[in-house]
Amino acid sequence: MADNFFYENIHKASEQKPYIDLQMTNLNYFSHFHNEIELIYVLNGTVSLHTNSRSYAINKGEIAVIMPGEVHSYTSEGVNRCYIIKFYPVTKVEGADFSHLRFLEHVVTPDHSFYSNARQLMENVAKEFTDRNCGFELAINCDLSNIILLFLRNIPFASVSSEENKKQSKQLELLYKVDSYVTQNYAGHISLEDIARHTGYSTYYFSHFFKETAGQNFSDYLILFRLERALNAINHSGKNLTDIAFDCGFNSIRSFNRAFQNYLKITPSEYRKTRILQENL
Repeated sequence: MADNFFYENIHKASEQKPYIDLQMTNLNYFSHFHNEIELIYVLNGTVSLHTNSRSYAINKGEIAVIMPGEVHSYTSEGVNRCYIIKFYPVTKVEGADFSHLRFLEHVVTPDHSFYSNARQLMENVAKEFTDRNCGFELAINCDLSNIILLFLRNIPFASVSSEENKKQSKQLELLYKVDSYVTQNYAGHISLEDIARHTGYSTYYFSHFFKETAGQNFSDYLILFRLERALNAINHSGKNLTDIAFDCGFNSIRSFNRAFQNYLKITPSEYRKTRILQENL
């Protein structure tokens, strides 16, 4: 799982070097966004993608695409494995600013006429990244450019209008401010009034604007943020669960356990045991 939501500042690509993970399993990411194009290629199982108030099942062999600035999340009910690739296009497309472009279909399936070409390009990227022969970086960037070109020529897309762009800029500004404030203060008490005041909005306006922007209530976002920090602590520290709960802003063990059960369908102790078993395999 990611260490941040909303603006994802880990697992980042650079303009010349994509971020590639060929070993991602049981994909779960809470709502987040980033500046790169993201591709997800499911090798086994199914991943649920949530974006633009819609949900998609990405099944074995299928490919999903997320454009810069799109708020999205992933959930997994069962075991799965997939490739995650994030990158900046190395060439510009005349008349198309990728940050203002939205594909009207997010998932490429075998029903698409260009599917076999897209799948072959994804497999080429994986092979180049694994073999690392001379010039593999160039080969990867070429293949990724070809994938986006294939999508542009075969998937309906729309450009964000100037009015929509202004709205998107306002939304992203809100998410940056919320992410920054919560990152600094999540261990303590944060009220709706606190965060509304920080962003410069009335409590009523903030509550509605945040839900429209993020697709969830601020209270849910805050719980998920604290859960994310708790998961990171469980995964990378030997702290006991009680200390982790209070360090991450939960006011009781009961609320910590309830949040785990509600959002992750497992208790904290069961999650830790599962992690230990996986590490010992």
